[in-house]
Amino acid sequence: MRNIEIDEEVYQALFKLAKSFEDTPNDVLRRLLGIDGRYEEQIIQKGKRDYEQPLKNLISSMNLEYKISKNRIKITPLEDYYVPILETLVELGGTGKVEQILQRVFEKMKDKFTEDDLKDVPSGVDVRWRKCAQWARFKLIQMGLISKTSPRGIWEITSEGKDYLDKTEKDL
Repeated sequence: MRNIEIDEEVYQALFKLAKSFEDTPNDVLRRLLGIDGRYEEQIIQKGKRDYEQPLKNLISSMNLEYKISKNRIKITPLEDYYVPILETLVELGGTGKVEQILQRVFEKMKDKFTEDDLKDVPSGVDVRWRKCAQWARFKLIQMGLISKTSPRGIWEITSEGKDYLDKTEKDL
């Protein structure tokens, strides 16, 4: 069992939600989070856990409005990077340095990018589309289309990558 510290205001709020002589603060939190026995039975029936539902029920019972801000970002799917990356590698003779590749990929994709693609990632160390391109490279390595044995900072297309690109271009 872990211990947590809560301030007096939180304790008083939990105390108001407790059933007198029955609940500990842990019992109240379990009920609020939907991990008490009654809710577990509902999960078995429905097949999945909705952590927000107990809060929705509680807020509804208090005649309050329930709103959770879902700041979803809209980014270009990783799959959209595959062909531009592979094309760039072919144009560069099969291999290239990361910066050189990313510059060309940007030129090929700049009209597809969303506003969110062009923003910095939360850490502020890079632009989102660049990180996505690097994740796309990782996926291409897993697919066997880019070499996993290339030196650090170098991307290299495989023969499977060339075949994939040829097939994709024929399908267009």
